[in-house]
This record gives sequence, C-alpha cells and structure tokens, in this order.
Amino acid sequence: MTPNGEFKRLFPVRFRHLADEATFKRWDWVDFKYRLPTSDRRPESCRVWEDSIVVNGEMPPKDRAPFLNRLVSASFKEAEAAGRSLALIRPRNTRFYYKPKKPDELEQERRIYADAARQDS
Repeated sequence: MTPNGEFKRLFPVRFRHLADEATFKRWDWVDFKYRLPTSDRRPESCRVWEDSIVVNGEMPPKDRAPFLNRLVSASFKEAEAAGRSLALIRPRNTRFYYKPKKPDELEQERRIYADAARQDS
C-alpha cells in the first residue's frame, strides 16, 4: 500500500532469497523499483526488482487504524466499479459460524502444511 492509499500487489518477492537488509514485514514502509507485468493487467500489480528493495522503517501502531480506515470500500461492487482488484471491505454481518473438524482431518492438514513448509521457494 502506498502513502496515497493505493494498494500494490508485489511479485515475485522470494523472501528466502532477499538480502538481510531487504527483508521486510507487515507494516514496513519499503521503496523498490518495479515494472508493470506483461501478463497481469490488474492495476495494483507490480513486478518487483528484488535487488532494489529498501526498507524505510515501520508504520507506528497508532497510525495503522487511521491509515486503513480511509481505504475501506463500502462493498465488493464499489471496489469493482472503481476498477480495483484489491480492496479492504468491512463486513456488516459479523456473525461467525463454524463446524468442528474431525481429529483425522486436522492431522491430515497438519501433515500437508508441514510438507509445504519444508519446500523451498
């Protein structure tokens, strides 16, 4: 996300291959060079030059909610009408329903996640 409130989809960013000073995390401000992708026409997409990434510090926690609040779209339809493929939408109905998984289902998912975590990107 930019300071002007524009979403950015960064790819490919291979975090395991970044230099230590270029690794960033959520809420970090980063500068980087990019080009528009040829195969992805979504307006937010950026093909990042990984060796150009510079981390410029972290957004203070007190600034996060006000920053995000100004980016909220009223609905998916509003975001779509504005031509955005990334949006922050605040749900109106906050009820949450769940169905417990069986122990064997959970164990199978744990194995799948563990296998995926062992793979290199």
